[in-house]
Amino acid sequence: MRDLAATDIEQDLDALLALARDKPREALDDGDRLLARLDPSDRGNRSVVLRALAIAARWAADNTQSISYARLSLLEAEAAGEHDLVINSWLTLAGSLAIEGDNEAALDILRQASRGSDGLLAAEVEFQRGTVLSRMGDFGQALESYEAALPVFIIHDDLESVAMTLHN
Repeated sequence: MRDLAATDIEQDLDALLALARDKPREALDDGDRLLARLDPSDRGNRSVVLRALAIAARWAADNTQSISYARLSLLEAEAAGEHDLVINSWLTLAGSLAIEGDNEAALDILRQASRGSDGLLAAEVEFQRGTVLSRMGDFGQALESYEAALPVFIIHDDLESVAMTLHN
């Protein structure tokens, strides 16, 4: 994981990611301010802020902006060379594309993400794949994806993901 020199930035990033779903409009404002504070060479942290902005825009019902932020997040993650950030950016982009109705593009991105992920990240990719397949009406394959993800969520004691998986 990244070695963040300033703990206040790390705390700000965590707070922003949490705020993105709970208070998306506030997160959009805070994210813009945080992005302005970050050095352009701080690609990893910029990727996290842009991913939080993508999530916030999605929850604020601006999916076009969400896709734009997610793509920028992916570019920053790739430039940072941080594999986990790339996978998380792909997950965010795939979710926004699926909400936009571009399920095939979302599945293509998830196929890419699955090739480079393992452990909890691989389970998150499978869960997202299951969600997209379910939206497309392919319930058999969706169930296979959920069944692949669930034991990993349980092993990692990720109760939120367990609950979401069982709900689907």
